[in-house]
Amino acid sequence: PALRQKFAARMMGLGLSANAFGLHMAEAAYSPEGAAWVDELVTYLDGNKQLFDAAINAIPGLKSMPLEATYLAWVDFSGTGMERTEFTDRVQKGARIAVNHGPTFGSGGENFLRFNLATPRALVQQAVERMQAAFADYRGEEWQDDHEEGAVICKCFAIDEVHIEETIRANNLKTVEEVTNYTKAGGGCSSCHEGIEGVLTRVLAESGEAFVPAGIGGSSAPVPATQQTRPNMASGMLKRIRIIEMVLESIRPNLQADGGDVDLVDVDGKSIYVHLTGACSGCQMAAMTLGGIQQRLIEELGEFVKVLPDTEMPVALEGA
Repeated sequence: PALRQKFAARMMGLGLSANAFGLHMAEAAYSPEGAAWVDELVTYLDGNKQLFDAAINAIPGLKSMPLEATYLAWVDFSGTGMERTEFTDRVQKGARIAVNHGPTFGSGGENFLRFNLATPRALVQQAVERMQAAFADYRGEEWQDDHEEGAVICKCFAIDEVHIEETIRANNLKTVEEVTNYTKAGGGCSSCHEGIEGVLTRVLAESGEAFVPAGIGGSSAPVPATQQTRPNMASGMLKRIRIIEMVLESIRPNLQADGGDVDLVDVDGKSIYVHLTGACSGCQMAAMTLGGIQQRLIEELGEFVKVLPDTEMPVALEGA
């Protein structure tokens, strides 16, 4: 019991705790039905790690550390003799890879960066090729940082607008989901979906097509601009609210099992305000709960939305 209490206190201090979504996903993954999936996943991740290790260790001064667990790979940059700001800039600005910084995890991490390998293998291949280019001067080539800052669309994975646009054109992509599958942009917090929609809208317009978000009353595929019709806004909004309430209703039992609950408060465009009650109110994992609800709503509505607590609703000013 003492060790358990010590562990729980440490987890709470780090802001980590189990939630309804995580518990159900873990149960599904390690059930007899999910065992085969887990085995296949571990094999796939091992292949990603082998590819990553071979490419990173081939760059002078870099060393990929042995992976003891999970899918998070640590790379030691001390052999480059660079200051932390320099090798970090090469990775984030040059190679355009989002990483975790070593010092965040404590003393001794100053020369380390952490990479997430839980991604399609094609993206791992793309990432290591970018790393090799960013550290090309170690092979006698000149390296230049030609990345245009401020053009990043997906901050989770450092994917910029130019890369998204080039991928859309090269692969004739039509939906946000396709862009995410090809580039990983939008696969994290989903807050960049609106930006991706903007790029799709611009590119498709060049060929006389109009981007139509997947969701209520229609397909995600583009339609000729000349064939677009004005939607019934009132009917569409009612359908949208019904879908939101249906999603919240399906999530509610899991939250209630943990002593919490959620209620819809208001819908303002792409902002959906909810009220968390019970154990969910003020919980350290409230942001994660909202993120899980947001992801479900994005999937069901077929469009980017942002789920916010009702405490963040704009306040009307009297007499304004």
